[in-house]
Amino acid sequence: MKRDYDIIIITGEYHDDHPLSLTGIINRVLIDKGFSVGIIEKPVKKEDFLIYGTPKICFCVTSGSIDSMLNNYTPLKKKRIDDLHSKVTKMPDRAVIFYCNKLKEYFKGCKIAIGGIEASLRRFTHYDYWDNKIRRSIMLDSRADILVYGNGEKQIIEIADKLKHDKEINNIEGTCVISNELPKGFVEIPTYESVKDSKKEFCKAQTMFSNMKNIAQKHGNRYVLQFKSPKYTPASSSASLIIAAVKFSPGST
Repeated sequence: MKRDYDIIIITGEYHDDHPLSLTGIINRVLIDKGFSVGIIEKPVKKEDFLIYGTPKICFCVTSGSIDSMLNNYTPLKKKRIDDLHSKVTKMPDRAVIFYCNKLKEYFKGCKIAIGGIEASLRRFTHYDYWDNKIRRSIMLDSRADILVYGNGEKQIIEIADKLKHDKEINNIEGTCVISNELPKGFVEIPTYESVKDSKKEFCKAQTMFSNMKNIAQKHGNRYVLQFKSPKYTPASSSASLIIAAVKFSPGST
């Protein structure tokens, strides 16, 4: 199978080469660092996933700027496609999980990084309004290798660079991974099993969440590890990266 791109982005919404577009920013940041990027918008059939072949480094998967379940259903859990006042674009339910599992099926052994609002909000055990139950981390259901939460410009560059040089994608600030061991210095929050069975433990876990701490949550015999968020400042990161993205955009001055 052909390998034309370093990284292939799978997105549940249309890509826009614009600084307000999630894939637009990530795409331009990666290109600025010398990586070649292919983008697949709203894949449905097997042929859609296979169009660019296998990436040399990894796949990046996102539902886009909106959670797929919010995109597809009203607050009353009715399908928006039945709503005359709603314009719904085609996106599978739980898009990140759907896309990742298709990639695992079609590309054995591929590396997958997930990100965006759907992945960020579901990185730990969480209450799912649509199922009306407690669900485990999206890391386990998607079988992704790494999750990027919050702003992703710094993280994706470090992930791509480490994978390019066959290094472990571990200890990257602003990411989550699965581990068989609990490292020192991590704040351990109530387990998936305890949160699922106890409202008190659920509430306790909610109060312990923080982007500024290394956090671990046990699921069975494995841990979801969150590495604290990196610092994004106008001088060193986000603003300069956005400027770089705009610089390459067609029509920009």
